Formats: sequence, C-alpha cells, structure tokens
Amino acid sequence: MMHRYVLPQQRLAEHEFVPQQAWWKFRARFNVSPHQFVPCVRMHEGCTEASMMAWGLRVSAEEQMPNPDRPVLVASGQIRTLPGIREAWGRSRRCILPAAGFYVWRPMAAGHRQPYYVCLADRMVFGIAGIWDCWSDRSGDVMESCCAVSVPPNAFMQRLLPVEPAMPAILRRRDYASWLGEDESAALAALQPYDSGSMEACAVSPRVNSPRAEGRSLIRPIRLSA
Repeated sequence: MMHRYVLPQQRLAEHEFVPQQAWWKFRARFNVSPHQFVPCVRMHEGCTEASMMAWGLRVSAEEQMPNPDRPVLVASGQIRTLPGIREAWGRSRRCILPAAGFYVWRPMAAGHRQPYYVCLADRMVFGIAGIWDCWSDRSGDVMESCCAVSVPPNAFMQRLLPVEPAMPAILRRRDYASWLGEDESAALAALQPYDSGSMEACAVSPRVNSPRAEGRSLIRPIRLSA
C-alpha cells in the first residue's frame, strides 16, 4: 500500500486547493517517506488552512492506542473505532494530503517486489483524505501529525495488486468540502474507491526502494524484462 508518495509543486497544490490561509512551504518531491513533514489542508476557525505536518499520526490520546507506532495509513472502516484515531475523528480533525502520485510494490513471479508509480491520467494534483491530531510533551512543545485514509481497492488497483485489500482514499474535487466539514455522514460518503478509468501506472526503478533516493527520474517508466 501507499508508504511512499510524490509531492507536487507548491503552486500547483495552491491552485488545486485554493487555501484561504497558507502557512506551508515545500517543493516537489519524488520519494516522500513516513515521518517526514508533508503539506496538508484542513479547516481552522471556519477557513481552509494549508500547513505542514509530520506524516505518521501521533495522537493526543496516544497512551490509549494499542500500538502507538505512528501509523501513516488507517483504514476507512477503523476511523470511528480505533482508539486514538476515533478521538481525532470525533473532533473533526480531517485533512487532505496533496499528491501527484504514489508508489506500490507488486509481487513478481521471480520472487521480488517491483515498484510501480500510480497517478491520475486527468489530474496533475489530487487530494488524499487524511486524519490529523496534535500532541504535546511535558515541556509544552506541540507537534501536529497526520495519516492518510485507505478504502477498498477499485478494479484498477485490484488488477495491479491482487493481494492488496486497500488503496488511498483519493477525493473527488466535489468532495473536498464534505471531507473537511463537520458533517460526519457527508465526510464518510466521500470515502469511495476512485474511478478506475482515470488511473494509470507504470513500472519504475527499484531505486525508489531507498528512502534516500530522490528526483524526477524515480517516476520515469522502465521496461520490464520478459
């Protein structure tokens, strides 16, 4: 599943989401890894706000979590029940993670896992549903963090990864406001598998396996040997 993804240019993200307040600062990146800081859009005092958060949720009620391992992904079916996550959900702490694409690893007959880059054919930038929370230590230092939400796979992702039970919750533009708003029913309704016909994927270099690798060449298609 999505444990690495690609960030768009900041100007493209701002054009896509049009935040009313923007505190973020980032550049296009091609191998975002867990626990790094990533851009997010959320609601704050009635306005859409763009900020940076750590990718890997550290919740305010962390001591209540059965396994406080800073998850980068949570299944849509668990956001209302998983200890820690459900508290953030109950406080309407929903966000959107801007992305240009993401990586998945497909098991191959030869025994290795081949990385693939997945993106949308008709959108250079899209939003992935997320949950955020804030945590403070005893000295009062505050850290905000987030995780992405997953949904059952569509037909495209099932063909690409037959054994994978989930895909990122890619939001339709019309659902941005519903996901960020206070209406829980409307937010849940926004969590749908994305249209298969709008997705495409290509095999890419195994260089992306290293969290230290970076650069546009990581998303360049490669030809697999027969």
